[in-house]
Amino acid sequence: KQNWEIINKKGFIDPKVKEFKNEISHQIKKDSKRKIIVFTEFSDTANYLYEEMKKDNFRVDIYTSKESTNKKNKNRINENFDASVKDDKQKNDFDILIATDAISEGFNLHRGGTIFNYDIPYNPTRVVQRFGRINRISKKQLFKELYIYNYFPTETGESELNMRGITGLKKMMFNSIFGEDTRVLTKNEDLSSFFKDEFEKLYKETESPETHFENIIYELRDYSPEIIMEAQSIAKRVKSKRKFKNYEGFIAFSKKGDIPKFTFLNIDQKFRNINDIDALKIYEADKKENYLPFDKKYNFLYEKLESKIFEEKPVKPFSKKRIKLIEKLELVSLTSKYNEYYKLMFKVVRELGGLTPFQEKLIRNTSEKNFDKNIKKIQEIIPKKFLKNLINTYDNINKKNETLIITQQLND
Repeated sequence: KQNWEIINKKGFIDPKVKEFKNEISHQIKKDSKRKIIVFTEFSDTANYLYEEMKKDNFRVDIYTSKESTNKKNKNRINENFDASVKDDKQKNDFDILIATDAISEGFNLHRGGTIFNYDIPYNPTRVVQRFGRINRISKKQLFKELYIYNYFPTETGESELNMRGITGLKKMMFNSIFGEDTRVLTKNEDLSSFFKDEFEKLYKETESPETHFENIIYELRDYSPEIIMEAQSIAKRVKSKRKFKNYEGFIAFSKKGDIPKFTFLNIDQKFRNINDIDALKIYEADKKENYLPFDKKYNFLYEKLESKIFEEKPVKPFSKKRIKLIEKLELVSLTSKYNEYYKLMFKVVRELGGLTPFQEKLIRNTSEKNFDKNIKKIQEIIPKKFLKNLINTYDNINKKNETLIITQQLND
């Protein structure tokens, strides 16, 4: 955190923003009639970039989901960036529009001749949607050539994010947007779906399971919200049956408050918890897959699974180190002038086991007489707010009942 704070220091210059400003200045001088649309995936980034651009007196406007609720904002965007607006109503107050994907559908921005993707979206079809804002078929086109600039991660970032995927995505975006691949599309093939299919082929072997399931959720939210609404309307404790290789038993999804849990009971009545990714791999289904009714003869196993989910979990015995730590904190919480703070820590350690090994070691290595003397250092590493948040989160979860959402019978 201390290393990161450098960006808040006076005089710090964001190298990406600096380079971006130089490029924008150059383009405006070269062609002042060519308006520039800058896309970013996040509202925070849009607001940050907007404020940075205003510092140097760029003529810049912003549009995020926040601005989308106001009709005046929409009218202002249309008047300044939509070439199909009547000439007497067109305005020229801005050279640049910074926007999130809240504007990537439903707007004509073809007074813009250049797009900057300040970051590449998780869902690659959004890149095509963004380009569609300035490349309007059957609309008055002001520029014979349209330009797209994409910011990609550094080499360090690419090594973390999957260099092969990023490199392939660069080439695919270029081909899909500028023509090499579009020439082979059939009349009935949509560019967005083609782009999505190609992206999925590229990532078939290399994407992480987390990204795979995140993309499924993004696709549903963006293009099939009715499926999510239908899923939310299903009654709790629903049961069904599926064919699934190498599994014989019952998988259940339950929640305590907002905390999800997946459990599995095999036909030999052995019960275990399953991590989220393994569970999602089991639950993932093809759209064409039909519903199969739960076998009633296995109701006794369902009841066994249910009782296991709702049973009280035994508290694990404390280690010798943890016992000594609890005893030390109990004493300090009674004698210290910062007793309120140490009482919170005592509760977190005894009831939650919520400190990290590093934090526990700090307290164990501090003698009772030095707790008050070193309070500043201790509170820097274990803030009071951190302890309160742990306790509040724990109390809120504890007050809520466990809810069984769905159970599936699995047969090989």
